[in-house]
Amino acid sequence: MIGDLFQNLPSSAAAQRDAISQAAAACAGNGLRVALVLDDTDKWASTEDRVRVGRRFFDEALNALVDVGLPVVANAHPRYFVGGAVPDRVDTVIRVPRVSEIAIGRILARRVESATDEALSIEHVIEDNAIGAIARIYASSETMPLRRMLQIVSEALLIAAESNLDRITIGAVEAATDELTSTEDR
Repeated sequence: MIGDLFQNLPSSAAAQRDAISQAAAACAGNGLRVALVLDDTDKWASTEDRVRVGRRFFDEALNALVDVGLPVVANAHPRYFVGGAVPDRVDTVIRVPRVSEIAIGRILARRVESATDEALSIEHVIEDNAIGAIARIYASSETMPLRRMLQIVSEALLIAAESNLDRITIGAVEAATDELTSTEDR
């Protein structure tokens, strides 16, 4: 039963580190090394309380993982590091720049082209002013990941289809943004 999994959890920090080390060693084999990959930690940065969680993780938990010899690759939001100061334990920092409006158009065009066998261009699927609206929504938030912008486009596509529109319009983009924002607030 699931409850059995939680009966004998280590309670001290040392016992937890030992359990992590043992789990990593059990997973390793045949010349493989175990590494913990944390993607989407930028989702933690949506509120100040979550930013504090992210900061605490990168200040404390990350050190514990490194102490047991477990390499960690993490997608970390800059807000986790007060004043931009990255912890000493971090070996490499790769800063990913924000995506430009032109790049957003190219990303969407590539997705349109790869999603169909027909010779469709982005203009057949998304109105020009809708692409501009998508880019402005993305640019208006320093914390919005590119993935979130793509969710807005996907939702706008659903709204356009349900409304029997020929293309994604600025209205569909605005409705998608409102829908996703209201869902997030629940």
